[in-house]
Amino acid sequence: MIITPNLCKSIEDIIKFLIIVNNIKSCPYRKILLNWWYKHQATLPKIIELDTVEGILNTVAIGGGVSLLPKSTLKARENISSFYVEELQSVSVYMWVLKDKSPSDYFALKNIIMKQYKNL
Repeated sequence: MIITPNLCKSIEDIIKFLIIVNNIKSCPYRKILLNWWYKHQATLPKIIELDTVEGILNTVAIGGGVSLLPKSTLKARENISSFYVEELQSVSVYMWVLKDKSPSDYFALKNIIMKQYKNL
Protein backbone atom coordinates (compact mmCIF):
# COMPACT_ATOMS: atom_id res chain seq x y z
CA MET A 1 0.00 0.00 0.00
CA ILE A 2 1.16 3.50 -0.70
CA ILE A 3 0.96 5.33 2.58
CA THR A 4 0.44 9.07 2.77
CA PRO A 5 -0.28 11.80 5.30
CA ASN A 6 -4.00 12.26 5.99
CA LEU A 7 -4.01 15.51 4.03
CA CYS A 8 -3.35 13.54 0.83
CA LYS A 9 -6.87 13.02 -0.48
CA SER A 10 -6.28 11.28 -3.81
CA ILE A 11 -3.70 9.22 -5.65
CA GLU A 12 -3.00 12.30 -7.79
CA ASP A 13 -1.88 14.22 -4.66
CA ILE A 14 1.03 11.81 -4.19
CA ILE A 15 3.26 13.66 -6.66
CA LYS A 16 3.17 16.73 -4.39
CA PHE A 17 5.04 14.88 -1.65
CA LEU A 18 8.59 13.67 -1.11
CA ILE A 19 9.27 9.94 -1.42
CA ILE A 20 10.33 8.28 1.84
CA VAL A 21 12.27 5.05 1.48
CA ASN A 22 14.54 2.79 3.46
CA ASN A 23 18.22 3.65 3.15
CA ILE A 24 18.99 0.09 2.03
CA LYS A 25 19.41 0.32 -1.74
CA SER A 26 18.39 -3.32 -2.22
CA CYS A 27 15.11 -2.96 -0.25
CA PRO A 28 12.35 -4.39 -2.48
CA TYR A 29 9.77 -1.83 -1.32
CA ARG A 30 12.15 0.99 -2.16
CA LYS A 31 12.81 -0.42 -5.63
CA ILE A 32 9.14 -1.03 -6.37
CA LEU A 33 8.03 2.45 -5.25
CA LEU A 34 10.78 4.23 -7.18
CA ASN A 35 10.18 2.14 -10.31
CA TRP A 36 6.45 2.92 -10.08
CA TRP A 37 7.24 6.63 -9.69
CA TYR A 38 9.58 6.69 -12.69
CA LYS A 39 6.98 4.85 -14.80
CA HIS A 40 4.24 7.42 -14.03
CA GLN A 41 6.08 10.71 -13.51
CA ALA A 42 8.35 12.75 -15.76
CA THR A 43 10.06 14.47 -12.84
CA LEU A 44 12.59 12.92 -10.52
CA PRO A 45 11.28 12.57 -6.97
CA LYS A 46 12.83 14.25 -3.98
CA ILE A 47 13.79 11.40 -1.68
CA ILE A 48 14.19 11.08 2.08
CA GLU A 49 16.08 7.97 3.19
CA LEU A 50 15.43 6.60 6.67
CA ASP A 51 16.77 3.51 8.39
CA THR A 52 13.68 2.22 10.22
CA VAL A 53 10.08 1.44 9.38
CA GLU A 54 9.02 3.40 12.47
CA GLY A 55 10.94 6.43 11.20
CA ILE A 56 9.22 6.14 7.82
CA LEU A 57 5.79 5.87 9.46
CA ASN A 58 6.42 8.84 11.74
CA THR A 59 7.68 11.02 8.88
CA VAL A 60 4.66 10.14 6.73
CA ALA A 61 2.33 10.83 9.68
CA ILE A 62 3.63 14.39 10.15
CA GLY A 63 3.25 15.16 6.45
CA GLY A 64 6.84 14.57 5.38
CA GLY A 65 6.11 12.41 2.36
CA VAL A 66 4.74 9.15 1.01
CA SER A 67 6.06 5.60 1.08
CA LEU A 68 5.30 1.99 0.23
CA LEU A 69 5.03 -0.42 3.14
CA PRO A 70 3.15 -3.62 3.94
CA LYS A 71 -0.39 -3.09 5.19
CA SER A 72 0.51 -4.84 8.46
CA THR A 73 2.72 -1.89 9.46
CA LEU A 74 -0.27 0.48 9.57
CA LYS A 75 -1.90 -0.99 12.66
CA ALA A 76 -3.54 1.76 14.76
CA ARG A 77 -2.20 4.59 12.59
CA GLU A 78 -5.08 7.07 12.38
CA ASN A 79 -2.87 9.86 11.03
CA ILE A 80 -1.83 7.93 7.91
CA SER A 81 -3.92 7.29 4.81
CA SER A 82 -3.28 4.48 2.37
CA PHE A 83 -4.02 4.00 -1.30
CA TYR A 84 -4.48 0.72 -3.05
CA VAL A 85 -2.57 0.64 -6.33
CA GLU A 86 -3.22 -2.58 -8.21
CA GLU A 87 0.19 -2.81 -9.85
CA LEU A 88 1.94 -2.51 -6.47
CA GLN A 89 0.04 -5.27 -4.69
CA SER A 90 2.10 -8.28 -5.68
CA VAL A 91 5.18 -7.45 -3.67
CA SER A 92 7.06 -10.61 -2.83
CA VAL A 93 10.38 -10.68 -1.08
CA TYR A 94 12.81 -13.47 -1.91
CA MET A 95 16.35 -13.46 -0.62
CA TRP A 96 19.07 -15.86 -1.58
CA VAL A 97 22.13 -15.85 0.62
CA LEU A 98 25.14 -18.06 0.19
CA LYS A 99 25.82 -20.28 3.14
CA ASP A 100 28.34 -18.57 5.45
CA LYS A 101 28.19 -15.39 3.29
CA SER A 102 25.45 -13.14 4.67
CA PRO A 103 25.72 -9.55 3.41
CA SER A 104 24.85 -6.65 5.71
CA ASP A 105 21.76 -5.80 3.59
CA TYR A 106 20.35 -9.21 4.42
CA PHE A 107 20.71 -8.66 8.16
CA ALA A 108 19.30 -5.13 7.95
CA LEU A 109 16.17 -6.30 6.10
CA LYS A 110 15.79 -9.33 8.37
CA ASN A 111 15.93 -7.07 11.44
CA ILE A 112 13.29 -4.73 9.99
CA ILE A 113 10.95 -7.65 9.28
CA MET A 114 11.51 -9.25 12.70
CA LYS A 115 10.79 -5.95 14.52
CA GLN A 116 7.55 -5.50 12.61
CA TYR A 117 6.30 -9.00 13.38
CA LYS A 118 7.09 -8.54 17.07
CA ASN A 119 4.94 -5.40 17.06
CA LEU A 120 1.86 -7.16 15.58
